[in-house]
Order: sequence, then structure tokens, then C-alpha cells
Amino acid sequence: MSLEDEILSKSCKERAHAISNLEKSWIADKSSYSNLIPTLLKEKNVVVLEQLIPSFKVLPYTADIAVFVIQNFKTPKLKPKVVDYLNCKKKQLDIQLLFGLLEDKNPRFVQCLLLYLIEYYNVQGLPTPEQIETIKKTLSNADASIRKCSVAMMQIFYGRDKTVDLSDLKPIIKKEIMEGTSASEKREVINNISESNTQKTHRVVTSTDSSFGCEVDKALNRNIKKEEERVIESEIPRDKIPDDKLRAFMENLEDKSWKIRLDALQQLQNSTYDLYTLTKEITRRLRDPNNMVFLLALNLVKDQHLAFEKEVLLQKLADKKLQERIKEANVIEVSKEDFSTQKNPEVLKMMIEILLYQKNKEFKTVVNQFSGSARKDLRDAVCEYADFCEGKVKTGNEQNTNTTNLNAAIDKTSVEPLTIIAHGSGIAKTAPNSPVKPITVSAKTGLQEDMVEDITRIDCEQNKNYKLPTTQEQQNVILRFTKRYAFTSEKDYKNKLEMMMKDEERLVHEQDLLSYVYSVKEHNKVINLQFLRILSEQSGIDVFLLCETFVRTFTDDRIFEQLLTILQTCDEKKTILYFLAFIRKHKKGKLFECAVKILRGIIKNCSVDLELFDSSRYMGKEKQLLAELRDAIGRNNHIIRENRQKQRFREAKIRETEKKDVVNEHLDEQKIEYAVVENDKSINSVATGAPEVKVEQKDVSNDPGSLSGNHEEGEFHIQNFQPFVQYSQRKKDGKDFENYFTEDIKTLFEARRIEASDFIIKHIFEEKECLCGRKESTDCCLRELISYFTACNYVLSSYEAEKLVQMIKDEKLLRTMERIYPKTKIMMLKNEMSNFKNHIGRSFRMREYNMSPLTKKNRIMADGNIKIGRLSIKNDTHIQGVPTFSLHNEVIRSRKLSSEKFDKKEGNSYYTITDKSFNDSLNIDGSLNDSPIRKDGVGSPALSTRKRSLESSPRSFQKYELFRKSFEKRLSTTTQNDCLISDLNKKDKSVLQTIYERAKNDIASLFYVANSLVTGLVSNLDEKIAIDILMLLSSDKSFLSELDYMTLKMLHSEIIKDIQDKGGDILINLCLNAPVPLLIKVYLNILNVNKEIILKLIWRNSKRKYASEYVEIINVYECFFSTNPVLDEMSFKIVQLHVCELVREVGEKVLELPTSGVLRKILCGMLEHT
Repeated sequence: MSLEDEILSKSCKERAHAISNLEKSWIADKSSYSNLIPTLLKEKNVVVLEQLIPSFKVLPYTADIAVFVIQNFKTPKLKPKVVDYLNCKKKQLDIQLLFGLLEDKNPRFVQCLLLYLIEYYNVQGLPTPEQIETIKKTLSNADASIRKCSVAMMQIFYGRDKTVDLSDLKPIIKKEIMEGTSASEKREVINNISESNTQKTHRVVTSTDSSFGCEVDKALNRNIKKEEERVIESEIPRDKIPDDKLRAFMENLEDKSWKIRLDALQQLQNSTYDLYTLTKEITRRLRDPNNMVFLLALNLVKDQHLAFEKEVLLQKLADKKLQERIKEANVIEVSKEDFSTQKNPEVLKMMIEILLYQKNKEFKTVVNQFSGSARKDLRDAVCEYADFCEGKVKTGNEQNTNTTNLNAAIDKTSVEPLTIIAHGSGIAKTAPNSPVKPITVSAKTGLQEDMVEDITRIDCEQNKNYKLPTTQEQQNVILRFTKRYAFTSEKDYKNKLEMMMKDEERLVHEQDLLSYVYSVKEHNKVINLQFLRILSEQSGIDVFLLCETFVRTFTDDRIFEQLLTILQTCDEKKTILYFLAFIRKHKKGKLFECAVKILRGIIKNCSVDLELFDSSRYMGKEKQLLAELRDAIGRNNHIIRENRQKQRFREAKIRETEKKDVVNEHLDEQKIEYAVVENDKSINSVATGAPEVKVEQKDVSNDPGSLSGNHEEGEFHIQNFQPFVQYSQRKKDGKDFENYFTEDIKTLFEARRIEASDFIIKHIFEEKECLCGRKESTDCCLRELISYFTACNYVLSSYEAEKLVQMIKDEKLLRTMERIYPKTKIMMLKNEMSNFKNHIGRSFRMREYNMSPLTKKNRIMADGNIKIGRLSIKNDTHIQGVPTFSLHNEVIRSRKLSSEKFDKKEGNSYYTITDKSFNDSLNIDGSLNDSPIRKDGVGSPALSTRKRSLESSPRSFQKYELFRKSFEKRLSTTTQNDCLISDLNKKDKSVLQTIYERAKNDIASLFYVANSLVTGLVSNLDEKIAIDILMLLSSDKSFLSELDYMTLKMLHSEIIKDIQDKGGDILINLCLNAPVPLLIKVYLNILNVNKEIILKLIWRNSKRKYASEYVEIINVYECFFSTNPVLDEMSFKIVQLHVCELVREVGEKVLELPTSGVLRKILCGMLEHT
């Protein structure tokens, strides 16, 4: 088909293809195919016009073509093409054509014309009086945006010529024009400077969004600093491309081979040509499927300010390999329209990061609408942008300054005094006529020490956009070194190496040596090694530039070792930040492995947030390497935390020793008498209550080990005041009683993790009473409890997680649960609560220990029992009071009681929780030491039972008696599995090996902890032995019958999500051995996870015999179809097949069950056909 036939074809694709060939013909001969121009000027198809309008730039200017092109301003998609053409023909353009079209009725078309006229007259003179009158007519237009553009034009005209007649305008418009004159004068000055600096200026063509897509305010109110930068850039002269080379470049840029396209772009980048004539071909490479070609085209667009389609780059932002490079190019100007048109959350997240990169605070309202997104990374980006707009996100320099100021302030901090407040009053007691003022003990965590830096996600975001030398700076430094050193022009690497060794002394003192090495991009490994040796002798090296220079060649062993040696002497935090960003870009291969080795070799004094290492994005060997790196960093963080605690303890001890004399002197002056309660005295003693010590705790949250058994500084302060604080009392139901508990919760948890945590949670949430004594309120203990579980590396059981998720209403607190329970299972639980009933009676813990809810009210108590705190125990028991999880009860409540003899026989001692007497207490550093309980009873706390009666105790004592008895009954079950479950999350292979042996030889012993065991194994799926254990467990029907719905659902989801070796075998075992009703419920609820696998499992499950369970299966299907699910044809057929097999086995019995809707129709239809 000839070119003319293609142009006249009815197919828009053929016409568009013909335009490119027609343009090449016009380049060779501008008079060829002139007979086709009238036909082309009738073209209306947008796809063809996108090709046609740029091709008109090759032809000489004519009014007909110009009018045709301007008319296409009405099509938003063609605006950049029209602007590109008008800028190309600006010298020949008859501007009257645009003024003649200002009377058009399309307001958006008129607005585009005015915006272009503003651009035009920014660098031109004044229009004619007739043209000014035409602009004045647009000031009365009904559209506000048109009026605003017209006012801006009049401001420009009046600023250049004060004789412009404004008398016929309204006063308010006249005032607005005159006030805006100064801005126009500033623009004129900048334009004059630009013209005087150079005769041949570089064409500056901004993106479409800066001229037309943005708001009108941005187009009108120019930033003077940006104009000055453009003036500087315009000083670089550019040559015109010869016609023969122009044709060659155009052909090569459209070649099918990516290597030829890449080579053409590299030649253009290294040339001094003005690439304006190749704008179309270069910007078309932004759609190139090859990433190398795309990145090179992006650099050319950035360096020469070529016009491009912003939509193309926005779509490329979805590619994780390119998004960071596009952001760093900084050529996209985001507008509000982009946020409304883009639906991809990855693109939206990168647009927000671009705003952060550009430090643009104008989109706070628009960005805030994505705060409820389902994507966590998008929500984090929104929060970070909101913090940036409010000034909360600070630069690294500001943070370092704040740390320095804080340390300086701590150095000057003097010993603060102590305020002793009497119980029951908020006023500090002072002795009569005493001039001493009450003082306050301040427990600070910011003590003087070698502070270890913490690296978080915010640090990564703020420091990853480091500065590198620009192209001009690279050329300058290469030129300077070429003049000074002979080795720069030597091609033979041996001679070059010899010359470098001769000039080594001079090179060591070169401050720009690293910039030169970065600029020349040397590929020879021997030369690079010599550069590294010279750089190792320099001080104050730019870490980011050093890493960026040598990561291209650090896969070589010698270069790697030399680079690692240098980095170990540099700023550790900056090095970590660089390589964290590096492994995100390079997710596999040798570069990734070397970066991980670098991180493992340098991390010593920095505590790195483990959330920065998300191994879910990696596979195979890379995933294993990242997991090993994460474990190494976790161990390093643990060592740092321990060192911090030891340092704080040492300094706190020194400070407390210094304060001791001051406090004793103060107490002597106050003459406060502290009552010592003897065994024969009533606990409800004097009217003047015992004093409390009020401790101001600052920055308690900074110490992550505060709830893991390690005492905080506030506790160290209180221990020195133990003689002063003998006991505390509280009032409840009008009666006073001791606020003691018979068990040390932390000691209990260390001894019996599973039972203790399960029992605590059950009591808090089912009894609606907090352990610290508050009714209808559990918030005071929740956060401490979860933090303590986290510190102890404890994984929740199914029952515990279900109860916690049920009762926690605070979303922030719910997020903290992810550290002790899988996030996916938490989401399942939250979704499940709105769709299915909560089967508490069939929960794992109720079946496992046969516990009944603690709701009985047994008011009868045995004679001879004593009442301490809230528990009723036998009078031959020895008790010690301990703190609870609440922060305000974190004081050591000890009482100086007179010793009392008790029965020495070992058989008469009654132990309530553990298998030994309460001789374990927490020492200062949180470890367990044996407190002496001597045979003679000396030193053992014991309470007298005299003057105690049943009537003097609160009612809650009876409830706590039931509390204790139920717990002890549960503990009668042997619990050898506790250590296995508690340590399973530590990924200890010896623990996994023990579980494997028991699953192989004695699987019945694992029935009691089935759900907890499977939950722990799921978190260890990276280990092969965990897969083998799941294979054994999934082949045992009795074991699978112990699993609850949530555990089975989580197990299926995790295996399907990250299916490995034997993963399919485990799914088949579950399909053949697990209870059918439970399986069907799981399959139907995770159908969208992987439809292909789930449908195969449902089909395979239909071959089992399950006539005995048909009632439960029908109920599951009834619940499923009652939600009106949307199923495709294949899914519906497979589900129908499963129901059909059930009908074949059971027959007409299925109609006796209460069914309705779709399921009823399916059952009736099946019975008719069978």
C-alpha cells in the first residue's frame, strides 16, 4: 500500500503509521506530498493527531497549519503537542491568530489561549492597542479563571508601559492590575539579564503541567529564583544537529534493537547538540520497555528541559525498579488532578514521596484523603507528609543539634529534691517553721553515656536523597585533574599505575580526588584498588559519594575488602543508610550479597529498626541472607539495650548515693513518723495514712526493657526509700484492705508462660476487672501486658489472641499486637467478628484445660482462712506482696512485719502456683535469685491470723478464691510443652528437633497445645524441619481435630501465600484428614487468596465420605450463600459439585434441614437429577 493510500485509509492505525513515514519524506524534501496537506488538516482522530502535529514542525510555517494546530487546544490530551509546535514556530507565528480566537465560547479553550499568551509576552514586547482592547473584553467573561488570566496579562502590559489606558475598567480590576505591576517588572529584569548574558540561549521548555496542567496561580506567580537558575543554564551554548546526522539519529532511536537505541541516546548525551528537534523521538523513548534506554532518555529530558507527557512518567512510577530514579530526576510537577486520576496505590505513594522530595507543602488536604487506604505503605507516606507539613520531620543536622543540646543540658542538671506526699492528700507535708521547700525526685532516662544512634524508617527517607556531583561539576573536576596530572591521559593501565604511585603524595592532599574518581568512572580493578588505597589515607571522606563510586566494582574481593576497611572508619549511620537503600534497589544477585556483607561488617554501635528488613519481597538465597542479617542485627540491638541498661543502672546508683544524705536530712527536719505494723495489729490502722513517694518518670518509653523484668530508674530510686514506705492502703466498698497480691506475676510468667498469660487474659476480659483493682476498665494493664509479652518473646495462643482482639478498641494498641501474633491472623480475627459468631465455649483453651468461666459466686469460705489482698488462702501459707503490671504500682510494696513461727514441716506448706515455695524474687537487674526461706522461718514474710474474721474482708476475696482454685486445677495437668511453645519463636533448631521427635514418636502428647504449636510453626516456615513437622501433624486426624477454625485458616493462608517444598503435600494431607465442616468453612472464606488451589482442594475434598457430618456442612453452606457471594462460573460449579456429592450420600435427608435461597435450589435440583 502506498503512502497516499495509507493517509486516505479509514483505519486510524494505518494513518498514524503513515505519518511517521511522511515526516521522514518531509525532512528529505519539504515540498513532497504537499497535495496531502488539505486532507491532513481535516483529521480529527486524537491518536493520529498526536503523530501529525509534531510532524508539522518540519514544514515551513503557514497560517492554515497554525490555525489547525491552535484549534486543537480544545483537546486536553493534545495541549503539549500544540505548545511544542507554537514554541517551535514562535518567530514566524502570527500572534493575531490567537487574539482572533479569544471570542470562542469554549471557556477552557480561551483559558489555554490566554495562558500561552502570558508565556509569549513574558519574553516579548507589547501587543497593539487593538489586541489590548480584545484582552479588556475578556475581563468581563463569566468564567473566573479567564478573568484571572486576563488580569495577569494586563499586569504585564501595564508594568512595561504605564500609558496603557485603564480608565474604562472597573475600579477593583484597575487596582488589582496596578498592584501586580511590581511582579511583572521583576520578570522583565530577569529577561533582560538573560538576553545580555548570551546571544544564543538554550530553549527552556517546561513540562506541560507547569504551563497548563497546574493551577492558574502557579502559572501566573513565578518564582524569581527559578528564573535566575534558568538564566545560568542558558549560558551553555548548543549546536544545531546537521541534517544527515538528524536523519541517522531519528532512525536509530526508532530501531527495533534496544542496543542501537541505547547507543544513539549515549551519543546524544555526550554531544553538544541542541536536542530540541529530536524532542518527539527522545520523549517516545520514555515508553521504551528497556529500562536502560528509559533512564538515559529521562536524563536527556532532564538535562535539556525537553517537553514530555507527564502521564507516561506517572505510569512508570508503578515500576519499583524505576520509581526512585524518576523521583530523583525531579521533572514531575504533581497537580491535584493527578491525585484524582491515578488509582494505583503504588503511584500515589510515589507521588507523595515526590512532594516530600520537592519539599512541597501545598497538597496537605489532597494527600490526607488517602489516610484510610488499605495499603500500609501508602498510609505511612501520608502520615510522613502530614508530619512534614506540620514541621515535625527534622533534618539530620537538626536532630544532631537537639541531641547535643540535650546532652549539654543533662551535664548541667543538678540533683533534684524529693517531694514526700502524705497518703490521702495532694499537699506535701512540711515541718512547722521549716524554710525547706518540698522537692521532687526526677527519674530520668537521658543519662550521660555514649549514646548509641537509632536508625528508623524516617532516617532512611530523609537521608537516601544524598547529593552527587552534577554533570558540570564532573566536567570541571576532570578538566582540572587533566591539567595537573599526567596519568589522567594515559591509556595503558600499567603506565597509569606507575604514574599514580609517583603522584601519590600529591593525590593524598587532593580534596576533590573522590569527586574525580566518581566522574571518570574507571572500570579497571587495579586502578580502582589504587584509588581506594590513596583514599584510605584521607580524612573527612564523603561516605555517600564513596559508596556510590565503588559499588559498581565492589563485587571484586580485593576491592570489597579495601572498601570495607575504609567504611569501618567512616560514619557508621550514613553507611548503613546508604546500603539499606541499595539493597532495596538491587534485590538479587552479587551486588545484593556484597551489600548485605557490608552491613554485617559495619553494624556495631547503631541500633537498627528490624522493620526496615522486610524479607517478604525477596526469594531464595536473597531471602535467607536477609533473614541472617536480620538475626545478626537483632542480636546486636539486644547487646546495645543491655549495655544501655547497665550504664543507666550504674549512673542511677551513683546519683542515688549522692542524694541519700540530702533526703535523710530532709526527712529528719520534717519529723515524719512511719508506722511499723506488727503482726498483732490490725491492718486497718491509723487515721493518718502511710506516705507515698511520688516519682516523676520521664522518657520511660525510651527503655524497651522496662517490662521485661528489668527495673527502671524510677524503681532504683524507690528502693532507697524502702524503710519509709512500709505499706499502702486503698479504699473499696467503704472498707480498707491491703493492696497486695499473693503471686508475683512476673515470676509466675517465667515459670508457666502459657497458663499464666492465658489465665491473666481470661480474668481481665471475662471478669471485667483489672488486676490492679479497677472495675470496668482494663486499659491500665493492657499496654504493659503486651509489652511484657513482647520482651519475653512470647507468642499468643489462639484463645488469647481472640480475646485480646475482641476487647481492644484502640487501633494503635492493636498494632502493637503484631509483635506477639501474626498480622494476617489478627486481620482474620477482626474480619471474622463481623461475619461469624464467636464460639468461646469451643475455644482452644476451654477444651484444653477444661476450665469453666469464672462467673460463679461462692460466698462460703472455710474457717481458718486468712484474707490478704484479694485471695483467700490457708493460714499456714507464707506470702510476699509483689507489684502488678500497672506503672503506678511498680513500687516494691514490702512491709516490715515481725517474724512469726510457722509449721516447719515441708508437707504443711501450701504452694499455689509453682511446684516450689515462693523463694524466687526479682533482683535489681531482673534476674531470678533465691530469697532465703530458712527452716527457722527468720526473714520469711508471714501474716498473723489473729483479729481476722470472715466479715472484715471484701466480697472480692471470695471471687479470688475461685480464681486461684480454678488455676490450680488447671495446673494439675502436666505441661511439658510450655517450654517448647514459648521458645518456638526463637527459631532454635534444637527446639524444632525436639518437637519433630515428639511428633514422630508421641504425637498424643501434643494434643493439648495443638493450636499454639501450629501458630509457632507457621512463624518458622523458613526452616525445613518446620515443614517436616507440619507434614507429620497434618497426617494425623486426631491432632487435626484439635485445631480450631482460625488456626486452620491461618495455616492454609500462609502455606498458599509462600508455598515451598512439600507445601502442596501439606495441603493435601489437611484436605484428607481435617474435619470436613471446618475445612469447607476455611476454603470458602479464603477463596480469593488463590482460587485455583482452593478449587482443587474443594474438588479433592468432595471425594471423602462425610455423611455423618452432613448437618454441619449444610449449615456452613447456608451461612456462605446467605451473604450473597459473587462467584465466577468455575467456582460455582466446583462448590455445586461438593454439594452434589453430599446429596448422593445423604439423599432426601438434606431437605429436612432449614435451608433457603440459592442452597435450597441447588439441593432440590440435585435430588431431581439423582
